[in-house]
Amino acid sequence: MTFPFIDAWPRRLFWLCCLLSLGACAQPRPRATAPAAPIIRCPDANQILLLQGQTRDVQALALAGRESCGSSRLLGLLQQLQAPENRADAQRLQIQFESLLSKPEQLDPASLSLARSVLQQLQERRKLTEALERQQAQNRDLQKRYDDLNAKLNALREVERDLQLKPSKTKGAQP
Repeated sequence: MTFPFIDAWPRRLFWLCCLLSLGACAQPRPRATAPAAPIIRCPDANQILLLQGQTRDVQALALAGRESCGSSRLLGLLQQLQAPENRADAQRLQIQFESLLSKPEQLDPASLSLARSVLQQLQERRKLTEALERQQAQNRDLQKRYDDLNAKLNALREVERDLQLKPSKTKGAQP
């Protein structure tokens, strides 16, 4: 005696395996993506401050491959700020710091606060420079007025001395 269920079992198992394998093929395959760019760790504020005192060669070695980092740009701006020939060009540096701070995602929080602090110092320096220039202009005007008044006073002294040295006609004409 044969059971129809037992004879059909291997066929059913075969079809079940086929359906499962088709289901597995229907799964979306992960897309082939371009290889991920290497992760570049940008220097933080402590590293920037430490590198600031180093020579340019040491800085170039430490920042090799990190030119796109905002921290590298911050270091360059800090170096320009310290250079004596660039101190007069504070306006240009202030604009560059403002552009650096316009993209805060490029900097870590400590570098961001360092950049903000330096920008505030630049703004304060600019205000003080403008106040100093106004004060110097006032001093030049006051010095000019002082010189003019001193010249007038000297002229009056000369006139007074000339009047004292001339003999008066009324005193010499008495009989």
